[in-house]
Amino acid sequence: EAGILHIPWMRGTLSASLDDETADGKRMVWNSGVEDSLWSPNSDEFWEWTSRYITEYARISAENPHLMGVFLDYENYAAGVRMSGTVYDLSYDQMTLDMFAEDEGVEIPDLAPAERYQWLVDNDLHDAFEAWQIAHWRERCRALREAVDEIAPDFQFCMYPAPGSRFMLEGAFPEWTSERAPLIFADAATYGRPASFLPEQGALTSGRRSLEQRQAQVAEMGLPFIYTGG
Repeated sequence: EAGILHIPWMRGTLSASLDDETADGKRMVWNSGVEDSLWSPNSDEFWEWTSRYITEYARISAENPHLMGVFLDYENYAAGVRMSGTVYDLSYDQMTLDMFAEDEGVEIPDLAPAERYQWLVDNDLHDAFEAWQIAHWRERCRALREAVDEIAPDFQFCMYPAPGSRFMLEGAFPEWTSERAPLIFADAATYGRPASFLPEQGALTSGRRSLEQRQAQVAEMGLPFIYTGG
């Protein structure tokens, strides 16, 4: 009645504990070789879970447009072994390497996680691996956007924390935004003063400068978006 709009929050990541054998070879692996306790961003499990919840929110939105979209939190809070920060980046998990090798028709030996990045670089395959994986992200994101559009084409995606990871900027953003439903970037840099002793006016000036600089990274891509501070 008051015209208030609502965006439900959900985790953008899916945990995969290290004692879950079904996730072996399918967990996120960073270029350092560290295996995170998250499902790989290229796994069917991750995308089935993500798509199931978002399409259900879209169905609610079609019935009640005051639910205007979904807020996806890509901060890494997985329990156990994890890398801090915002996810996802390129993943060097075994499943992803196998998919790449099959699609590109290349032979990749059995490598320990810490050896995979350097082997791809040394064999002039990393650029192809990078392009292939980003294209895979975009294909998955495009399929989800198309599924949402069939239900509620005005449904908006919101991603946090902005400006975002490679997955957010290079995979999701180009596929999830449109003139009709511009993607919303939510920045966490302005939750409070950058320093407790900074006067209010100085903190406001600093916060504005920070948002302008970080928003510019998104604007360079030339796609429709909305940018908001925390």
